[in-house]
Amino acid sequence: MKPANSTADRCSVRVPWCVLIALATAGLLGSADTATPAIEAQQKAIAAQKASADRMMEAVETQKKSVRSQAEKVRKLPVSTAAPADNKAPAVEPPELPAGEFFTVPWPAPLLSPIAYLDCPELPPAELSRYIRQAAAREGLSPDLLRAVINRESADYPCAVSRKGAMGLMQLMPATAYDLNVGNPFNAQENIDAGSRLLRNLLNRYGNDLSLALGAYNAGPATIDRWGGVPGYPETQNYVSDILGKLGFE
Repeated sequence: MKPANSTADRCSVRVPWCVLIALATAGLLGSADTATPAIEAQQKAIAAQKASADRMMEAVETQKKSVRSQAEKVRKLPVSTAAPADNKAPAVEPPELPAGEFFTVPWPAPLLSPIAYLDCPELPPAELSRYIRQAAAREGLSPDLLRAVINRESADYPCAVSRKGAMGLMQLMPATAYDLNVGNPFNAQENIDAGSRLLRNLLNRYGNDLSLALGAYNAGPATIDRWGGVPGYPETQNYVSDILGKLGFE
């Protein structure tokens, strides 16, 4: 049999290719790089997604730079290990939150143990009370509850830092502060606003059970979930009972 070498012969064997070749020869097919409307739409969608991802990464990098800058400022502040002049007991530091509880970012090594009082102006009582009232009203919390937590955590000193790096009036861990979009953890109002949001979230998580919420604030939600209640750690037990006692609960 004679090989199918001619164009006509090839067409008789492979009709679809023959049609395409004929159309291309006649100039009726567009060039290979001409996209159909569907492809163009897909390409635009992909480009938009990439641009969105790029913007997101830029925002994350900006936040990380802000956190690192704040950490550097903390390292340069003069530190005193002396207790406050009014002999208030230093706050009991909350343990570091378990891995996976919050988004984490690099942070400097912990400062002094058990708690350091960075030199900064004391917060006037009237100003502290105003921030507490505002945060309590916004989050639906008792002002007395916020006041008791703040006093237990930091003895009302806005620049208190625990050995594990918990910061400010409500002793926010760095990862927690980052997760709550805190720009300056030593800004009293910002710290109280974030701490009150965290406490409200914990109350919602545990059905407004104050003991569990306080236990989670001190030891982390994962610990409460693992124990099925307030853990038996003396520190957490004392933390919860002390605050409940200040609020008039037995």
